[in-house]
Amino acid sequence: MKKILLISPSYKRLKTSNVVPRFNPPVGLLNLASFLLEKGYKCDIVDTAFEEIDWDKIKGGDYLLVGLTIFIGEFMKNAKEIAAKIKEISPSLPICFGGAMASLFPEKILKEYTVDFIIRHEGEYTLFELVQFLNGKGSVKDIKGLSHKEGGIVVNNPPRFLENNLDNFPIPKWDLLGKNCNREQIPYYFRIMTSKGCPFSCSFCYHRSVDDEIRDKSPRWRCRTAEHVISEIEDIHRLTKTRVYSFGDDNFLVNKDRALKIFRYMKAHNFYVEQCIAHMNNLTEEVIDAMEGVVQTVIYAIESASPRLLKLVNKNLDLSRIPEVNKKLFDKRMTTNHNLIIGLPTETDEDLRLNVELMMQLKKINPYVRCLTYLYFPLPFTSLNSYIENDMGLTLPHDLKDYEDASLDSGTEEGRKFRVWLSKERYDFLHSYCLIFDDVFQVNNMNLSQQSLKLLNNNPELKQMFRGIEKVDRPKVFYRPYILDRVLNNEKIILMDFKKIGQV
Repeated sequence: MKKILLISPSYKRLKTSNVVPRFNPPVGLLNLASFLLEKGYKCDIVDTAFEEIDWDKIKGGDYLLVGLTIFIGEFMKNAKEIAAKIKEISPSLPICFGGAMASLFPEKILKEYTVDFIIRHEGEYTLFELVQFLNGKGSVKDIKGLSHKEGGIVVNNPPRFLENNLDNFPIPKWDLLGKNCNREQIPYYFRIMTSKGCPFSCSFCYHRSVDDEIRDKSPRWRCRTAEHVISEIEDIHRLTKTRVYSFGDDNFLVNKDRALKIFRYMKAHNFYVEQCIAHMNNLTEEVIDAMEGVVQTVIYAIESASPRLLKLVNKNLDLSRIPEVNKKLFDKRMTTNHNLIIGLPTETDEDLRLNVELMMQLKKINPYVRCLTYLYFPLPFTSLNSYIENDMGLTLPHDLKDYEDASLDSGTEEGRKFRVWLSKERYDFLHSYCLIFDDVFQVNNMNLSQQSLKLLNNNPELKQMFRGIEKVDRPKVFYRPYILDRVLNNEKIILMDFKKIGQV
């Protein structure tokens, strides 16, 4: 039986802040391959960031279908090039796109790319039925959630409603990643996804940019049970003997009882969580107590230290509680990472200064706290996009070519194209602001880089913006709170051992 080829047309130059380069695995493709394997179909998974596509297998007819997942920017451009080459060497081989951008622009992609099918939104059942159809079973018209062409006309089949019980999906089979799945976690770390969606409605987020019919009739957040997640942890441990994992959910702590059960299991078995993403509102004392000795780093987004901008992005966050929560986490030997969105519409210098003041306050509580800035990118069909175009009267790019060239980073002309509310002068200023901010508020902010010093010395506005940073609490010892490296060295693990590193 022919196999299915699943490709992640990844960025060609991946970046990481880890001491040892470790990257996100293609969990979405892993889930699809695990589902198809359970149904009797084998898959090959290729991540073009690390692996070459075997064009001879494609030309030789080894595959029934090729599927690619796409997102904004280089992902789209790479996928377009790969699809074109596949059609050149094997014109009859069906190609299917999935992922966020394919789901949002099925008509455009089917018309402009050499693609035969689009899977909109959640893909397991739709992909399985498509594979069945290609094997001569069923009709393409009956596959919900699928877009395709009939006589050159794009047809969007009725939407497929989401699976509410995620335990109905198989536990991901990490061995499908082959040598990329290993105890050293190189190139991939074990990023376990235990839920889908988000209970919140931030105006900049893509989660709610789905078919209205699906969005209105589906729960905002769905999760696997604790038992299902624990089974995955055990499977990975049996496969690689690792004791270190990360949770990649947008908010792992939505269901408190589920999270507590998982943390307590991990503590009992001497397992660790490298990173856990949360919402500050879910970080209660009971949860923090359960995380002690298990979790190394808690990541929760702040988005902005400006109450006015938090209201603009519909972020439900009490800024006054952040120091208290960070102090509780630090007392339990956990550090925190935070994200800030810079360049939001209507943002002022006063808003930017509030970010600096908040982080200076948090550095006094935990000298190893880290905060990264991200220049706001208007993801398509979000409510904040509507505000920009309808309320501000501006026009955002909408062509696929624009999205292919789009850069989520700051400092490039491609990056400025989508930030139409920013003048070039303001865009350049914000780029410099982000460079300095990320330098000042990194984990080991012991010395500013020459680049930051030059920017501050040459720009009075920036110097005023960052006044007082010379008094920011700095670590006394260079320290990498990275559990995996210590586990691999068979060291005794005491999370954030501040007595040992001279902090208390």
